[in-house]
Amino acid sequence: MLMSLRDERGAPDPGEPRAALERVLEHFAALDLVPVAALELEFYLIDRERLDHRQPQPPLDPRSGKRESAVSVFGLDDLDRYQGFLTDLSAAARRQRVPLSAASKEYAAGQFEPI
Repeated sequence: MLMSLRDERGAPDPGEPRAALERVLEHFAALDLVPVAALELEFYLIDRERLDHRQPQPPLDPRSGKRESAVSVFGLDDLDRYQGFLTDLSAAARRQRVPLSAASKEYAAGQFEPI
């Protein structure tokens, strides 16, 4: 969910990343500069069931039902196993007008990066 945090008066929360970006943009504008940046929308899939101390844990493999534990960078098998989720993610991104053309598997169990 894309959102910005505001206080009860509607003012930006100073610790919120978008508010920090707004302040940086104001400084750049005062210097007549235009910043250029890129974003990575990286995320982890986690299981709803938590560990003993409420720590998150990797998801269950959609095919085998076993807990994800292996590290895998750019694994095509991972993308294939999570195809249903990635298809839903693509549809949600389209509805929110978030450009998404592909996804890659990142290093940790359950870690992905839409591209």
